[in-house]
Amino acid sequence: MKRLFFVLNFILITTLVYANEGEHGVNLVKDFTWRFITFIVFAFILIKLLKNPVKNLLVNRTDEIKKAIEEAERAKAEAEKELNNYKSKLSSMEKELEEMKKRAMDAVEKEKELILEDAEKNIEKLKKFAENLIESEVVKAKEELKALTVDLAIKLAEERLNSTLDKETKEKIAEKYIKMLEVQN
Repeated sequence: MKRLFFVLNFILITTLVYANEGEHGVNLVKDFTWRFITFIVFAFILIKLLKNPVKNLLVNRTDEIKKAIEEAERAKAEAEKELNNYKSKLSSMEKELEEMKKRAMDAVEKEKELILEDAEKNIEKLKKFAENLIESEVVKAKEELKALTVDLAIKLAEERLNSTLDKETKEKIAEKYIKMLEVQN
């Protein structure tokens, strides 16, 4: 409003200055006045015709800018929310990863202990098996030695008996010796 008042004052002062210059100034003033009136009428018509469309255009543009700003703020808030969500997920995933590492290490330790225990049990079983095998071989060897000794003793006894004793006495002694050996076994 102040600008319009300033422009009108400027035009009025300019007109008065030219009016003081005489006849040439009067024609100039008339010409300028008609031009000014035409401009005012044209400006008035333009304002009347374009006021609402320009106003609507500016209001619509303002609304679009506000909506864009609101949408940008909403998007920013959503992005911040997502960022915080991802940060929390990342921190929980790091904790979970540490827990998984710990559980894996515990499982490895337990498996190692089980393997060592199983190996010790197997070693113990193998020792017992070897001891039993050795004992059974020793027993078998003793029995073979006994059998061999008995056979040798019988052969020796037979040879001695054959060389010194008669047949009847030999048979009695052999039977006695056999009975004695059977009792020992």
